Amino acid sequence: MSVNFFEDLYVCPHDLSALEAQPFPAPHASPHASGRTVIPDSTERAFSGRLVSPAGDVFEVIDGVPDFTWPPKLAEADGRAREHYDSAAETYDRDIDDLFAMFGADEAASRNAAIDQLHLRADMRVLETGAGSGRDSELIARRLGPDGLLCVQDISKTLFTKALRRLDGCAVPVAPHIGNACYLPFPDNSFDAYFHAGAINCFSDIPRALSEAARVTRPGGRVVVADENVPVWLRQTALARNLINANPLFAGDVPLAHLPVEARDVSVRWTLGGVFYELAFRVGTGEPVANVDAAVHGGIGGADRAPFGAPLKQGPHR
Repeated sequence: MSVNFFEDLYVCPHDLSALEAQPFPAPHASPHASGRTVIPDSTERAFSGRLVSPAGDVFEVIDGVPDFTWPPKLAEADGRAREHYDSAAETYDRDIDDLFAMFGADEAASRNAAIDQLHLRADMRVLETGAGSGRDSELIARRLGPDGLLCVQDISKTLFTKALRRLDGCAVPVAPHIGNACYLPFPDNSFDAYFHAGAINCFSDIPRALSEAARVTRPGGRVVVADENVPVWLRQTALARNLINANPLFAGDVPLAHLPVEARDVSVRWTLGGVFYELAFRVGTGEPVANVDAAVHGGIGGADRAPFGAPLKQGPHR
């Protein structure tokens, strides 16, 4: 790999234009350093500088970790999320331990079951957003090899430092960045799989985030997202009342209404006490198509096409 790795991998999250890498003069140190890259190459590990778009958007890179935060002034919800995870970084892993203990769940088994839905192979390119402290990241990394690539992102620089430490020394090349999952710094069709677990309910623009996930995943690739949600059939239980009272995000919806039109073979399941969903789909191309002019045999017959504004014909569709 060379410093051109950054120009080849990333694009501007604002307008998807190409970026030019401009190294800082050596020696360079920044008080804003967010951690260190775990790309297994000394050139990348040493790179600090700026990635600059033709429009003049500038993204700083410190020790191989670009900060692609966009927009520069985050939406209120995304800014709150960054502040929360920055402040919670010290106790984050303890809190996750407590969560799995509360439900009596095997954390590794639960996380691996979600990752199974990505259908990974060792040579795949995978993007994980919302990596947090890297608890899913290290499990994904174990399934990838030297010919693969794991790109990891989080909005919190403070928390993300833990993920970088967790991933140090893994076999797969790892490219980390700070950013907003609603604006991804990658060209279309960059990845074989996309994974995100947690805090989707906090996103300022859930439809855009899911569209971005589909955009950067190649057709045929897999997308898996997960978050808390008490399903409708449990809303009247004591468990639901306790959880929602403690954390209103448990009342959030599964974002089925926000899926992009490219979503195919969609599935949802609830795990971890039945109050966390896993939403998975395969990425297709454009809108689904069907031959609406095909004859429909039945009591009325005809075809399924109808002029806009005209009543649809009634008939058996089984």
